Amino acid sequence: MKFLFFLTLIISSLQVLAQNDDKLYDSLQVLLVHSTTDTQRISCIKEIAYQTAWSNPERALKHTTLGLSIATKIPDKKWEAMMLFSHGYCFYELRDYKNALDFYLKAGKIWKNIDDKTSLSECYSNIGIVYWKTTQLETAKTYYDSAYSINLLIKDTAAQMRSLNNLAMVYRAQGNYSEAIKNYIQVLDYHENKKNVIKAANVSLNIGVLQLEMKNYAEAETHFIHALEWYLQENVGKSVMETHINLGLLYSRQTKFNQSIGHYKKAWAALQNYPDKELKAMLLLNLGSVYKYTKYYPIAIRYFRKALELYQSMGNIEGIHNSQYSLMETFMLAQNYDSVSAYIDINKAFMDSVQALKDQRMSHRFLADYYDYKMNPSEALLHFKAYSQINDSLYNVNVSNTVLELTKKYETEKKQNKINLLEKDKQALDLKVSRNKWIILSLIALAVMIVLVFWSFYRSYRQKTKQAEQLLKHRLMRSQLNPHFIFNSLNAVSNSIMTHRNEDAVSLLHGFTRLMRNILESSSLELITLSEEKELLEHYLTLQAIRLNQAFTYCITTTVENEEEILLPPMLGQPFVENAIEHAFKPMESGGKLLINIYIENNLLIYSLEDNGPGISENPAQNKKHKSRALEITKERLRIISRQYKSPARVEFVNKQDTNIETSGLIVKIYLPLIFEK
Repeated sequence: MKFLFFLTLIISSLQVLAQNDDKLYDSLQVLLVHSTTDTQRISCIKEIAYQTAWSNPERALKHTTLGLSIATKIPDKKWEAMMLFSHGYCFYELRDYKNALDFYLKAGKIWKNIDDKTSLSECYSNIGIVYWKTTQLETAKTYYDSAYSINLLIKDTAAQMRSLNNLAMVYRAQGNYSEAIKNYIQVLDYHENKKNVIKAANVSLNIGVLQLEMKNYAEAETHFIHALEWYLQENVGKSVMETHINLGLLYSRQTKFNQSIGHYKKAWAALQNYPDKELKAMLLLNLGSVYKYTKYYPIAIRYFRKALELYQSMGNIEGIHNSQYSLMETFMLAQNYDSVSAYIDINKAFMDSVQALKDQRMSHRFLADYYDYKMNPSEALLHFKAYSQINDSLYNVNVSNTVLELTKKYETEKKQNKINLLEKDKQALDLKVSRNKWIILSLIALAVMIVLVFWSFYRSYRQKTKQAEQLLKHRLMRSQLNPHFIFNSLNAVSNSIMTHRNEDAVSLLHGFTRLMRNILESSSLELITLSEEKELLEHYLTLQAIRLNQAFTYCITTTVENEEEILLPPMLGQPFVENAIEHAFKPMESGGKLLINIYIENNLLIYSLEDNGPGISENPAQNKKHKSRALEITKERLRIISRQYKSPARVEFVNKQDTNIETSGLIVKIYLPLIFEK
């Protein structure tokens, strides 16, 4: 059976235990009632939470709930953070760690945003405590480290010591006793210098417990005695009692049983002033264990029975099992097998519930001895086999633990060596950084200059592109508003009026003005619908036919169903229509034909124009004259479309005589990407 002992751990939070909670609460309540401003009310509520939540967290929580509703209406966010933190503290005292963490994190976020480093450090410490309580040790360590870093930054030495103390708790829980002791020694030196006697005693007691676990008995004894002297000096009765218990355990492990009993009895005498049944029962078990090992079995049995009675009165199941197991073990050692029989079933139940292999091993050994005494060889053999198996397992575990311990030690030394190397590397790196600082700045300046030059070239390119597009628009408009075409159209209107063909004159004038308006409107647009393009061509060809005395006929067809949704550049085919009229139909007096067909093929919009003129001449000079005007404008427009819509646009010419000797004429096909109206 293991000895039980007290471990005093110092948790650095904002907990303040009041001497008279009700009296203090009443005083704070009076202050709250007489507060005249919201900030005064919040300050009172904060004090109520910090001073009384440890004893009555439900009552404190009601106040912090009210405080939160007040704080959210105040523009200064520090008051809201204060109430969120107080609210979280109340949940912490209620052991509702999930809500405590939630409100602590919200408070920390506000304090970080308003750069309140002192409050943020306290908040990180309390968040670390929540994670420590829920055994999330690495996360707790992260927050304690953050709090320590802030405290270093703001040069708050007292807060630094609280952070080191908290980090020591994490190291202790992780089994890293050497690091925990290093932290505690720093904290101890600080409190000794500041004459903080009680705090120094608390830290010294913690160091003693760790030294005891490491079996450094001389060091443990030194720290326990120092702690005891300080507690006696300050007359801290309960801490005196706890130190006596730890000293009793120390001497028991060294088999100095007389000294052990002496300290346990002093602890028992001090304990009479405190109504703590749990502590009394534990101390009785420790006393019984000492007498058991010194073979004073009747005295040990008396202490174990008293401990059992206390645990039964509290309903402490684990304590009841421990007491009953200790009684059975003592009866077995005293060879009082008749008394053991009353605990056999209890012991079997205990073995089913206990997880410690050492306790199970002893139980099986006692049961083997008991059944051997009762002349029951089969049961005795069964339990002896179980005892042997567990014994072998424990040996393997011990070997594994030894290997693990050596591995940890090696890893620790390896890490320390690595840290030393890293420190040297850091020093070398600092020197390099100082030398390379100006080089880095020069590179940054060069990069900025390159970006500025690139941006300047890009802007210049964009401006040139815009100017080219604008010039193209002007050239396109000029080609559409051909002076000869305008003059001839107006002359045709004039002739109709002079010959009293008023209806023809009105029709011509109406068509001419509508065409001019459509050309001017479309010139400001990049795209128009297919139906609008057809309408423009219709007006243009009607006027051209009248101008040439119906020397040609035309037909505009399309197989596209959704003409209102398909978009294309305005008057895209106009330059080729003009070329056909001027070079194919003008020399004719009649019989000219122009077929315009717009259709979709292979996910492209194809704009086809076919005439029955002479086609492309074999004379290069004539070809150049025939095609240059149309090609120059259209190719530029198609290049812009290709770049803008990331799809190739092109124009091709087919001389009909090349495919059929009996026919003449030219086919122009413009291939465009499909563009739909959004």
